[in-house]
Amino acid sequence: MPYFYLVFLVMFLHCAKVTAQASPDSPQKALNAVFEKGNLMAALSGHEWRPGLNLAAAYLPVGQTISLNVTLLKGVDYVFLASGPTELTDVDMYVRDVAGKVLAEDLQEDGTPVVEFRPAASGTFQLQLHLAAGTSAEAYVALCLLRRGGRQVTEKEYRNTAAGFFMAAKKTTLPPVGAQWQKQAGAWCLFGYSLQEKDGISLGGIRPTPGQNIFAVAGPASAKITLHLANQTGTIVAQTTEPQTFPLLRYTSPPNTTLDLRIGVERSKSHFLALLGVLHE
Repeated sequence: MPYFYLVFLVMFLHCAKVTAQASPDSPQKALNAVFEKGNLMAALSGHEWRPGLNLAAAYLPVGQTISLNVTLLKGVDYVFLASGPTELTDVDMYVRDVAGKVLAEDLQEDGTPVVEFRPAASGTFQLQLHLAAGTSAEAYVALCLLRRGGRQVTEKEYRNTAAGFFMAAKKTTLPPVGAQWQKQAGAWCLFGYSLQEKDGISLGGIRPTPGQNIFAVAGPASAKITLHLANQTGTIVAQTTEPQTFPLLRYTSPPNTTLDLRIGVERSKSHFLALLGVLHE
């Protein structure tokens, strides 16, 4: 492990002593933890947050692996960092090419895997998190993506967006709705994006739990966002009626359905952080 990352790990573990008892047992706590680690890494390394997708969280049983496909650019330095509930959790990380070959990995027995990666060519790569061991049978794990020449996401911006997003999400998890976070095997339940005006971001290969699902996004008050949900034939099956700061879609998914979600930004003052959650009623 490079000296710089040893310094990062020592600093993080020192800071974590105060919060070690607050075990991240929810996607909110998992995302908070990985943002704090990513924010520290960005401050120490000079990397910034990847434009587009840069945060994700999922529910994962011990012994299972979850994957995320991302587009990376040739010659750009990336840092991928993940977080388990505690440093007693063992989370491993892999970067694979489209053929499945491992290009980079972190297999150390800790809860904060860190991988540096510079693609030899632009293309689609697969990030994998494997929950090798933990203090419970399952846990929420989270991932962040940094790069050289990326975008700044301040702690204040993250906190403001996360506070509004999780407050709204909590309302859907209470009666009478009683929704739950997506726990379908191999499915992420939470994403973060750095977006700007006229961006159109697509999240493909969503495999929602059969039944009523909720797709909810939150951004700053100055942003107006649209959502379009399409099936495998490209047919739009659900969409928001107008641009909103907190757009929400409900869709009843048949079994074995694969969907594509498109997030459009109709208006914003500058680039901003948006959070997307997938819940099931």
